[in-house]
Amino acid sequence: LIGHYLKYLFLFYYLQVVNCLHSLGGLAQKNGFDGPVIGVKVAEENKRAFTKEQIEMGKTVLSLQTGTNRGASQAGMTPYGSIRQILPDRR
Repeated sequence: LIGHYLKYLFLFYYLQVVNCLHSLGGLAQKNGFDGPVIGVKVAEENKRAFTKEQIEMGKTVLSLQTGTNRGASQAGMTPYGSIRQILPDRR
């Protein structure tokens, strides 16, 4: 019993260490470290300044999903737990 507990405790702390190393590697890349790295580089800020005219023009554009049912839908989906028909319909 204690062996199983220690195994999961070790796994928990191991994953925390790995996550910490990935975060540290990403920050090192952002600050210009050239050596070997681990993790994903942290994104730099990219502020955008829109004029009031540009914001108003953006409000007039209709998105692809506005007023249509041609996009992604759940047509043909079956509810959870129901049987899936594998054989084609015989017509």
